[in-house]
Amino acid sequence: MKDLTDEQLLAIQLDARQCFDAAVAALATLEKCILADREFPIWIERYSRRGARSHAIATLGSWYGEDGQKSTSTVRCLGVIGASPETLQAVRELNARKTAFKNAMAPLSRRKIMAPDPDDPGQQVWTDLSRVILRRIRLKRLKQRQLTRQLVILPEHLQSIKFSRSDNSYSHKRISQDEARQRLFNLGDDAGIRTQLKQLQTLGRDEVLVVVTKVPAHYRQNITYLDPDSGEVVRKQYKSSLPLFYLTEPGRPLPKLREPQDDTQPRQRRSIRDIEDEAFLPAIHAYRYRKGLRSSKAQQYRDKLKKTNN
Repeated sequence: MKDLTDEQLLAIQLDARQCFDAAVAALATLEKCILADREFPIWIERYSRRGARSHAIATLGSWYGEDGQKSTSTVRCLGVIGASPETLQAVRELNARKTAFKNAMAPLSRRKIMAPDPDDPGQQVWTDLSRVILRRIRLKRLKQRQLTRQLVILPEHLQSIKFSRSDNSYSHKRISQDEARQRLFNLGDDAGIRTQLKQLQTLGRDEVLVVVTKVPAHYRQNITYLDPDSGEVVRKQYKSSLPLFYLTEPGRPLPKLREPQDDTQPRQRRSIRDIEDEAFLPAIHAYRYRKGLRSSKAQQYRDKLKKTNN
């Protein structure tokens, strides 16, 4: 990955700051619209109607990390907000500004540099370049994931919403040795990374690895709505930890709701029998397939690549 020049970094800083300021302005507009819709239906988990609107607004603007908050977690606020056309337009505008900020920060993804340790400025440590840039534009505590997550606008003619929680799940992704090598390079240059780079060289030429990562607990919303063209009831699923918006009118009742229940049943990693027990490259959570499967899994990977390219 080619290093960014000082001029490129400065341009990214300016663009990111401008995009952030535009997002703040769009958020303020949305907050005013939600308050103006006070006669519209609303439901927010664990809040009465009186406090639901103010809590939803506070969560929508909760873009900064809280003390003790895990790096992979986000603040949640499950619910549904009936909205006017003006409010839905404000939601779309805020989503656009969120996307613009995400795109402005994208060139910094997976890059690390040596920078002063915030807790001990006399020490240099490998630091995510995005964190360095955020400190430079005075957004040290900004939690990008909380800012950039999109708000959902549900289809019209909504009939029901079922909330549920999914936990204890894992994602699996096959990667080539070149991709594994690049991921290690992106983590910096220390003794542990150099050891794993050497270990990578011991693999067979075509062998692929599988990256296994735990998926943070997330929430799903299964909805039904009436298709005005066909007259049929349509089912659709969303994943959001923020309130959902839908078009309605003042005084109308909420759609049928089913509140969330925790899904806490432990689940095994999918295809756990196919991979070795210990990570081959712990820094990137990459595992080898078991001996009898390595050739077939490599062929499956090549076939998938060929199909994608065609």
